[in-house]
Amino acid sequence: MSLSPSQDHQPDTTPPSGSPDVQAPQSGTRRRLSTPSIVYGGLGVLAVLIVVLVAVGVIDKEGRSPAAAPAAPTTTVNTDPCARTACGTVPNLVGLTAPRARQVLTQAGFTVPSDLARLGEESTVTRQYPSALLKVPTSTLLSLTYYAPPAPARAITARDWALIAKSPDAHVGERIVAYGQVTQFDAATGTSAFRANVDGVVHKPSYGYVDYETNTFLNESGTLFAQLVKGDLFRAEVTVTGSYSYSTTMGGTMTVPQLQVTAINVTGTAK
Repeated sequence: MSLSPSQDHQPDTTPPSGSPDVQAPQSGTRRRLSTPSIVYGGLGVLAVLIVVLVAVGVIDKEGRSPAAAPAAPTTTVNTDPCARTACGTVPNLVGLTAPRARQVLTQAGFTVPSDLARLGEESTVTRQYPSALLKVPTSTLLSLTYYAPPAPARAITARDWALIAKSPDAHVGERIVAYGQVTQFDAATGTSAFRANVDGVVHKPSYGYVDYETNTFLNESGTLFAQLVKGDLFRAEVTVTGSYSYSTTMGGTMTVPQLQVTAINVTGTAK
């Protein structure tokens, strides 16, 4: 079969054997990024991160971490009072008489308490606060306890006693000599108190009886009453301490004078 000239010179468009066909990109297929695109994108993200870090103060504009802020200065509080005021060592005053205690306190630089300033040679310090040898400000006012023997008891008349018996609370602290007869001293009163009929003057027995009239409650804090029994007549040195109320066996209440005994002598016995 013979070919026409036009057919004889047409270009051959058939791809060479073994070469793949070039296909157009299909819809939905991810396009592969080139290396320059990845590099430029990473540099952009880094630039944004640097701007943010500079803004919040994590790094400075040169890319360095800023120096840490200096720590706030600390203040030490000195709680020792002797750092701000004059101090001294508390002297031992226990056992000293009042005049001697005043002298020792003054020599140590402390203020003499007003009660100590009023006491005489008969008073002795028995307790103190603060304790001896402590270091305290010299402005500290010491608290002191004293022993002072009671003032001498004075003799009184029957009228003086009648006034005390009528209103014992108005005579608290008075030191007097009292006479009387024990009327109750048993388990109900205890070993350091008893009841007696009392007067300010001595009454002599008549036919074995005495007529002390004022029902009175007497007490003490030691062993002065060890040999005392019901019916004994006595002479006592006492301090008036006011009134005292007690319940009776009949269900009532009695209020009587109360005396603190500092010395007592048995002078006899009566019915």
